[in-house]
Amino acid sequence: QVVVIIATSEGKSLLFILPYILPNTRVTILVLPLISLRGDLLRRVRELGIDHLVWAPSEQQDAPLVFITVEA
Repeated sequence: QVVVIIATSEGKSLLFILPYILPNTRVTILVLPLISLRGDLLRRVRELGIDHLVWAPSEQQDAPLVFITVEA
């Protein structure tokens, strides 16, 4: 378990992309404060071809990277 607070443009994305690349990695859950931030990060992971999903109560799929947004 890791909590990281880093300034803008300091490489936070690497913290959730790197575990995806490493062998024997299970699931990375990324909790985001804003829907707009989620949209930006979803665009990035799609460009990189990273398997992911946006969590919803009805979601039944598995993915190594899961996005959760606290903003309604």
